[in-house]
Amino acid sequence: MRLKINSGPHAPTRSMLDSLIRKRYGQEFNLFWNSYLKQLQEISNKRNEIVHWVTATNIGNLDADGRPIVTLSLIPPNFLHSVVPSPEITIQGLNDFQVKCDVYARLCNIFCVFRSGKVSKEQSAIYDGVFQEPMIYPLPDSHPMMARKP
Repeated sequence: MRLKINSGPHAPTRSMLDSLIRKRYGQEFNLFWNSYLKQLQEISNKRNEIVHWVTATNIGNLDADGRPIVTLSLIPPNFLHSVVPSPEITIQGLNDFQVKCDVYARLCNIFCVFRSGKVSKEQSAIYDGVFQEPMIYPLPDSHPMMARKP
């Protein structure tokens, strides 16, 4: 099988994933994969910001002891050319991004395992409905990945 590689930093990965899913499953999981791949583009854009932006040291107000509050964030490298405040990615934003990437990676892996036929029909049924619906992030509490162990 030949896979078309599109332009763009991560387009080849999305294109290959899309091609493989469509070849194997046809239109069966379109709702899920169309939304997943669309959101994967957003993840890719955020990843580009993270790797290409620069670190800024932010010195803010004084804390209760009279010391300045210092935080770190990522900002666009062209921040000096802008007259409007630059967007930033905070440490919390990086942590949130890591969690989001983990969810997407796990869902892709779960899809592969559950569709492989290597798990029981009962186990596979847990995710059958998930992969028939559009991907929603953050995951709703009712999602099987959100189930808490007793």
